[in-house]
Amino acid sequence: MNDTSPPPLIYEQAVNERMRTFLRIDFLARQFDYHYAQPSLWGTRATVATLLEFVSLISRHNIKVELIRELDQRLAWLEMLSSSDNADLDLLKEIVELHQNLRDDAHSLQYPVHQHLTRHDMLNTVSQRIRMPGCTSETDIPLYHNWLASRQTDHAAQLHQWYEPFAPIIQIARTVLEMVRNSASFAPETAKDGWFEQALDPGRIHQMIRIRMPTDSKFYPEISIGKRSFSIVFREGSALDQRPTQTTQEVKFELACCLF
Repeated sequence: MNDTSPPPLIYEQAVNERMRTFLRIDFLARQFDYHYAQPSLWGTRATVATLLEFVSLISRHNIKVELIRELDQRLAWLEMLSSSDNADLDLLKEIVELHQNLRDDAHSLQYPVHQHLTRHDMLNTVSQRIRMPGCTSETDIPLYHNWLASRQTDHAAQLHQWYEPFAPIIQIARTVLEMVRNSASFAPETAKDGWFEQALDPGRIHQMIRIRMPTDSKFYPEISIGKRSFSIVFREGSALDQRPTQTTQEVKFELACCLF
């Protein structure tokens, strides 16, 4: 018999700012892919909005430097790991080569990565107006209205051209996130009175805290991370017009503390 139950919900909290940026890159990339697949005027609007949100995110950081630093740190860690007696050298060699290739891709990025979009007057105008409610309408930006009214096949090609230079950033971020997520398995835990706290091992580099819960759970976690420990408060998802409160019940969940 096939299991038709919905997949569990996974909540993730980055331990450091770089990992938080990678999570946001992945989120916006998935959002872009979804809207890009909707061939309609409103789908195109949502795709452009996501593209501009992506540009805003990476322009706040020297993303090229951040990617290279992350990969260099991971390569240094892999080199230390290779000296272990229990190391799988063939697997390590494969992972090292992957990281070296990703680092080469990061070095080859133009900077700033979004400079190919800075010459587009329409996108610059939309980017300025999109922060104001309703100000990307046909009344406010007739050029945008005219472009949106053109053929959708032209939109797809143009959007792909604008988005393609970001592909190496997305690929690197997603590869790092995949390895971080796979570095730890979920283990059952219990939060008494909706509260859980655990120390962080000072001798290890923590990257992400992950929590897995049933989709139909009436609780959701809020994760706070300090230098020496992290805590989880489970709140009840009550009526949306009421302020959520910490539950006093025992909450069972699964926890993974990701390192690499």
